[in-house]
Amino acid sequence: TGMAPDNGMIRLATEDGSELVFDAVVLSSGADLQPLLAGTGLTPPFGISFGQVSHVPAQAGSSNAQLATGVSFGGYLTPALDGFHDLGATFTHDPFDESDAAAVAAGHAHNLGLLPASWQRQLGAQDEDGLGARIGRRASLPDRRPLAGPVTGGMLADANADAKLDANVDSGVWVLGGLGARGFTLAPLLGEILAAEIMQRPAPLPRDQRLGVGPARYATIAQGRRD
Repeated sequence: TGMAPDNGMIRLATEDGSELVFDAVVLSSGADLQPLLAGTGLTPPFGISFGQVSHVPAQAGSSNAQLATGVSFGGYLTPALDGFHDLGATFTHDPFDESDAAAVAAGHAHNLGLLPASWQRQLGAQDEDGLGARIGRRASLPDRRPLAGPVTGGMLADANADAKLDANVDSGVWVLGGLGARGFTLAPLLGEILAAEIMQRPAPLPRDQRLGVGPARYATIAQGRRD
């Protein structure tokens, strides 16, 4: 329910009234990230979209059943797990969920239509009743770049007058979000970068690219709006 710097540590207040203290805290909750940033001085303008992934039964004896790695073709198809491929994905700004049968059926048709013709033949005719679906939300930013890096003391102090922090010192609070539709691709690399930087080790990304995904670009926008 609350977060505050405390002698180089981060103190979290929980709903049951207890407090937890950590060396570092990473704020990362997908499409629900915005509320967690309320006390950080960051105001990234997230856009929320919805997407459906279809769970498609693997066909015994087909080459797709032996697929060992994910493939991309405008959509994507994963190797079979527990007898099902993941095939995706749709993109819309209109909210919907698994209870909307018409929207789910349209999503399946869209995803199957993304497959190259030869792969459609490999998977065979699919009965929609045999397909599963997962519908999720995506958070993305106008520049289509993710948000990954430290919340500096200056950002927190700007949002909280009681935070006595040097403007250029890392506060122990980090953020990861805005991955949009590229979460599976970007999350492993960005997670490795944050882990390295939290441990004060070199990040596996060139400096110019690293700066391009840093949260400071939205702290500057936020400061400009307040001024």
